[in-house]
Amino acid sequence: MAIASVGKERNWVAVLRRVMDSAWWGRTVTHVDTPPIALNDEWLTVVNAAGTGAVNVLRVNTSNEIDIGISGQTVNVGGDLSVPFYKTVTFRSGQGSVGTAGPRSFWIADSTYTVVGITESHAVAETTATTDTGTIRKRTATATLTDLMTNSFNLKGTADTVQSATLSAVSGATTIAAGDRLEWVNSTTSTQLAGVTVVVTLAPGNRNNQATFYGTGVALADSVFFIANRPVVITRVDYVHTVAASAASNVQLVIDTGTDAPGAGTDVLTNNSSAGFDCNATANTVQNGTFTAGTRLAAGNRLSVDFSGTITGLAGMVLTVTFAPAEDLKDVTISQQANGTHIDANFFIADRPYYVYAASAV
Repeated sequence: MAIASVGKERNWVAVLRRVMDSAWWGRTVTHVDTPPIALNDEWLTVVNAAGTGAVNVLRVNTSNEIDIGISGQTVNVGGDLSVPFYKTVTFRSGQGSVGTAGPRSFWIADSTYTVVGITESHAVAETTATTDTGTIRKRTATATLTDLMTNSFNLKGTADTVQSATLSAVSGATTIAAGDRLEWVNSTTSTQLAGVTVVVTLAPGNRNNQATFYGTGVALADSVFFIANRPVVITRVDYVHTVAASAASNVQLVIDTGTDAPGAGTDVLTNNSSAGFDCNATANTVQNGTFTAGTRLAAGNRLSVDFSGTITGLAGMVLTVTFAPAEDLKDVTISQQANGTHIDANFFIADRPYYVYAASAV
C-alpha cells in the first residue's frame, strides 16, 4: 500500500522489491540501507475487511509518542509500547471511612506480588487537625505489620493533587504474599478530610482482575460492589475482619441479575452450610471461599454482599473476589456505602495510559 512520498521513493511494494533484489539476488540497488519506514506522524495502515478502505493501525505522532488505532479512534499510549501492564488495587474513603485514626484493610492478596508504586489524592483536605498524614502498610497472615512507605501523604495538602510514595528499601518489605492484606493508616482523627483515593500498583500484571468490598461497623449493609462489563469467571474468594461481630453473623457473596436488589440473587459460597463467611470468627484470620468451580458472570451481572445476623460490632471486614485472567484489561470500580461521604471525588489514579471502553452503573 502506498504512503505519502517524501524524499526517497517510499511505496511499500517498491521498497520491498528493492530489499529482495539485494538480499535474494545480489543485485545492486539504491536505498536498501533503510528498511521500510513511515515518517513521523504517518500511520501504518491496513485494508479493511470489506476491501473498500484503509484502517489506521500505528504511528509515532509529532510529540514522539505512540498512537494506536482502535475502533476508529486514536488511542495514545505514551512514549513506549513496552510500558508494563501492572495490577492496581484501590482504597477509597467512600467505601470505609477515614475519619478516625487507625488502620483500614482494603485488599487481600491471592498470590505473590511486588509493590512498585503508591499514589494518593483527596477531594477535601483536612484543616482542623494540626497534622494529618496517611500511609499504606501490609499485614501478614500472622498479623505482622510492615510499612510500605518511608514518607507519608500530607492529608492537609492541596486537594486533587496526586502525591507519590517513596517505597521502603527494606528487604522483603514490598513483597506481598497470598493472604497478606493492604491497610490504609490515618495518623489522627480527621474532621474535614474526604474523597481519599489511594492506588497501589503491583507486579506482575495480567495475572487476573479482582473486585473488593470493605467496610466497618454500622455502615455495613447489603450492597453491590461490582458490575461485569464483560463475561468473567470467579476463581477465588477471600475474606477477613479485624474485629469480630461479637454475635452470630455471616456474609454471603451473591450474583445479582436483572432487577435483583442487592443480595437477592444466587448465592456463591457454600461455607458454613451455605451461609457464607463467618463474621464472628477469630479476628485477622483469612477465610477462603468454597463454591462451585467456574462460577460465571455474564455482562451486566453484579456481585453483592448479603449480611445475616448481628453485624454492628464487625469492623475492618474485607472480601476480595478474584477472576480468571483477562489480557490487558483492568476493571476499576467505585462503590459507595450509605455513610454520608457521597461527594464528587476521584476513584482511580492511572499508573500508565489506558483506553476506557465500557462503563456501567446501578
